[in-house]
Amino acid sequence: LGYYGGLRVGTIAGLLLGDVIDAQGNVKDSALLDGSIMKGGKQYQAYFNNEKLVSAISKYINDSRKPTKVQNLLVTRKDTAYTPKSLSALMEKKFKDFGFVGCSMHSLRRTYASRIVENGGDITLLRSLMNHTSITTTAIYVENDPVVLRKMVASID
Repeated sequence: LGYYGGLRVGTIAGLLLGDVIDAQGNVKDSALLDGSIMKGGKQYQAYFNNEKLVSAISKYINDSRKPTKVQNLLVTRKDTAYTPKSLSALMEKKFKDFGFVGCSMHSLRRTYASRIVENGGDITLLRSLMNHTSITTTAIYVENDPVVLRKMVASID
């Protein structure tokens, strides 16, 4: 949800099952998320239509998520909703366990932004996907890959 959806950890922790899964049990293509789980408090149109994201959410719902009264998408072993802080701590531990030094939930969001631009995405449209009010903020997220920059220069006719 961070890497393939560009969502902040607070938004991910606040996602409800119904935000992501439709009445037939399928992953929604997109959803209008309530401002209460968004930084800045405004509603946001989130997109879940990346194939790998759909597959991961479906696998989690079908294989890992136990029946519970908790309405949040992600549920702890203690059958409670994650807080942004607890989800961030869990993911930082997982990153460390897998050898990803310096990786965080927010670095997934930065990578999402960089990959969108590297694949030809327009930064003004990316601003909307990132739920930023300023394109200047969006530009900070985009990391310049020297390999991509060399290819861009070499492609000039």
